[in-house]
Amino acid sequence: MIPTEPGTKGDPASVPGSTVFDLPVSNFVQLFKSGGSGSVDVQRRPGDLIRWGASALPAKRKGQTLMETLFAKVSLLLTVTMILGALGTLCGRQVRSLGAMIGLGLAFILGAIAVLVVAQSNPMVGIGLLFGWAFVSGLFIGPVVQIRAESLGWQTVFGCFAGTAGVMAACGSIGLFSGADFSSMGTYLGFALFGLIIVGVVGIFWRMSRTVNIAYSLVGMVIFAGYFVYDFFRLGRSENTWPKAIELTMSIYLDFINFFLYLLQFLDAVNSK
Repeated sequence: MIPTEPGTKGDPASVPGSTVFDLPVSNFVQLFKSGGSGSVDVQRRPGDLIRWGASALPAKRKGQTLMETLFAKVSLLLTVTMILGALGTLCGRQVRSLGAMIGLGLAFILGAIAVLVVAQSNPMVGIGLLFGWAFVSGLFIGPVVQIRAESLGWQTVFGCFAGTAGVMAACGSIGLFSGADFSSMGTYLGFALFGLIIVGVVGIFWRMSRTVNIAYSLVGMVIFAGYFVYDFFRLGRSENTWPKAIELTMSIYLDFINFFLYLLQFLDAVNSK
């Protein structure tokens, strides 16, 4: 969890029966994201791309069904991944043990690496691992979401989820259809994310003021909105394979949960006294 001010409703110490410790969940999530952007594959064969304005999208080849396009593969995987992540979040809401959180954090990081490695040699097994990893990620962020829900209310949490989906759709459309070249954007986003992680780690040991907390969460949302644009740009220009679909699904999913967590933190900080 991104650090909050002790004594506020968003702090674990204020939850009855909870263990008093800060959960650097978003720092774990960001840390993996910082190494998972990948590169843009623009070496496509003639006929692989169709144009919408000046933008590029994977096109169906002759005899290819709609579900065989990269966009369809990622859409299918992302839908299932989001559902399993949401189920994991609901199941993980009452996790309070420090040992359990550490175990889930390790499973989250090691599982993500395993998914990417296995997907290269056996995509179908990689898809199974992806779905299992998504459920574990939900368990990992479940306690954070529960704390925010106790502070903001579940209606606000669901609204943030829907709002994040809206931002993903809007920014994704820019990445896919604007025709702009966002290939150099990944480098700048990587440096910005690294700085965000450093500030987050420092904030674990030194309390952030309300103003700094608001600014920090806003910067986080801007960075991951940028990642939505960049990752959907990559989606429109990457090789149509299941390993690439798995990697892009993981990247977009990580963008989503990071933006979602920063949006919750922002609202919690704004509402805190």
